Amino acid sequence: MNPVALVVDDEPHICELLSMTLERMDISTRTCNDIASAKQALAKTQYDLCLTDMRLPDGDGLELVEWIQREVPGTPVAVITAHVSASNPYLARS
Repeated sequence: MNPVALVVDDEPHICELLSMTLERMDISTRTCNDIASAKQALAKTQYDLCLTDMRLPDGDGLELVEWIQREVPGTPVAVITAHVSASNPYLARS
């Protein structure tokens, strides 16, 4: 059985691009557009990976990372973003 990734991004073209890329690597995907639907999906299904955008309509991607660490520990998660901010040490350029 192929690994399954959850892609969380409010921009449909980003979800499509990431899904196409992962599927070429034999990783099945499911997409969600916000934190609430991502939490529902993660509560129902075990994923091998979660990729989440930093900025989502209903919150911050780091909030989802913290929730995953508490509620579904062991699920690898990566935050992706096109927005860089010097005020966020996780995103500041060096």
